[in-house]
Amino acid sequence: MDEFPVNKNTKILVFCKTGKRGAAASQLIADAGYKRVYNIQNGIDSWVNAGYPLVFDSTEWTVRYPSNL
Repeated sequence: MDEFPVNKNTKILVFCKTGKRGAAASQLIADAGYKRVYNIQNGIDSWVNAGYPLVFDSTEWTVRYPSNL
């Protein structure tokens, strides 16, 4: 959690492939006091299959963790 923003009102979007790890991570982040934590329900695969776009902005602050954690 040392790499997370100091401001607990920063928007944090969490996602994984199917939604299970994303939901667990979202809960841990919210339990740490962050107020605006969002998880993509059913994972990024569901998002893509629904036809929603993926847009990446390299100026955004991002932390990535391997899927086997």
